[in-house]
Amino acid sequence: MSIYFVHFLISVLPLSILMAFIASDKKYIFKSFLVVFLGFLFGYFAFFIAAQFLKTENLIFNFDFVFIGLLLVSFIFYFWKKIEILNFILLGILSFCTALHYYFLSQDFPIFTSSLIDSEGISSLGFIALALLVCILIFFFLKWQKNFNQKTSFMLFLLLILIESDKALANILLTLMRNSIIETHTFLVSFVGKSNYFGVFGIYIYLIFI
Repeated sequence: MSIYFVHFLISVLPLSILMAFIASDKKYIFKSFLVVFLGFLFGYFAFFIAAQFLKTENLIFNFDFVFIGLLLVSFIFYFWKKIEILNFILLGILSFCTALHYYFLSQDFPIFTSSLIDSEGISSLGFIALALLVCILIFFFLKWQKNFNQKTSFMLFLLLILIESDKALANILLTLMRNSIIETHTFLVSFVGKSNYFGVFGIYIYLIFI
């Protein structure tokens, strides 16, 4: 399977699932997708600027705190979606954080390796488009089935919050230990190692659950 498909799915599917549970009613779905697109766009520019100064890890480190905080705040929007502007702000920042992780994950795998458009690059774009389509279809499926199976939907929502928060926390602790800000304790190293190892399987857990 294409690495471009996998990278996009690993990064964006959690956002797609989360969006299905916290996005506003049907009449605001287009605006929600627009907000997510803008979040990704701003995320690209932020990552590009940080890359010029070799500060991408610092950027992601800082926004991992924001990401964990927003995951906790999303509990409110799972049950309460009355103020659309707050919902859009939440989705926009979440997509911004997701974009940073995606660009960091895929930075060593450029789509086009030269200034010319080649068939391999077009194929890579096709795999990314396919992953995007999968995420969109899962979004609409979860949005639909939430009305019929609320308990299962909430269990998936909780599972996602736990897995994604754990991954972000592991990244924070790893950065702190690398920079000697905190001591490298055995239990912290074990936690980070296990979180990074099992975090890779998070995407498969989501797909099996769906």
